[in-house]
Amino acid sequence: MNLKSRIAPTPSGYLHLGNAFNFLLTWWLVRQSKGVLQLRIDDVDAPRIQPEYLNDVFYTLEWLGIDWDEGPFSAEQHRKEFSMQLRLPEYRAHLLYLIEQNVVYACTCSRSDVAKGLSCNCVKKHKTALPQKKFAYKMKTDNAVTSYTDGWSGYQTAILHEVMPNFVVWRNDNLPAYQLFSVIEDNRSGVNAIVRGEDLLHTTAAQLFLADKLGMQSFHQVQFYHHPLLTDSNGSKLSKSAGSLSLKNIRESGQSAQQVLQSFSNWLKLKTPVCQAKELLDISINVVCF
Repeated sequence: MNLKSRIAPTPSGYLHLGNAFNFLLTWWLVRQSKGVLQLRIDDVDAPRIQPEYLNDVFYTLEWLGIDWDEGPFSAEQHRKEFSMQLRLPEYRAHLLYLIEQNVVYACTCSRSDVAKGLSCNCVKKHKTALPQKKFAYKMKTDNAVTSYTDGWSGYQTAILHEVMPNFVVWRNDNLPAYQLFSVIEDNRSGVNAIVRGEDLLHTTAAQLFLADKLGMQSFHQVQFYHHPLLTDSNGSKLSKSAGSLSLKNIRESGQSAQQVLQSFSNWLKLKTPVCQAKELLDISINVVCF
């Protein structure tokens, strides 16, 4: 199988060390297999996207020594040719297909309602007419069970109504949710290998379920690789919004890309630490075992 993967940053903040490790893993996997790597910038959430964050993506990849084959090669090219804002009508067309298939429903419950554990009966309440106030579209997960084999974590199975119940596919601000646009983009691009953090194990199950409902059967041929998350000193997941270990701060503190690569080597417990990304190509990625 000719391997094709993608790096898909969201420019809603400066990239952090966890992003760098994910990018390096993805690049290593693709380059060692002589596959194709795509840069996909997830900028659906336009109000949160700032020029400095978008520029940071390109600067960081160059700084790390990561190259790619498809996608934008500059911030300006991204805005003109590759921005997801240009494809909103396509995402909406897929939403309309889900509505026609009767596999989604309108929901007025907020995130705080869900966090409080309040019961939702929107699937029944709005069965015949759409609500008059803001609403999202959610998948009907019912009793669906999704299984797949992860490249590093092995066999995975999830009862969606327990781990990702009625997940959002279209947000109440009239934009596609990550689950929807990510599946559409991966399917359209012919991606067949995805490297992501282990916090997205259930997301992968949800996306496989969603792909079925969209009629994208080839999505089941994608090989997923989930890796452990990098955490801060408190054991919390790194966040762009909190500026946790941002690569910008790392650079401005005087640290080099070489030091980031050495940290990456230590994270993977490589016998021979690397100082440049290209040195990874001399090491079999099969040594990666989480």
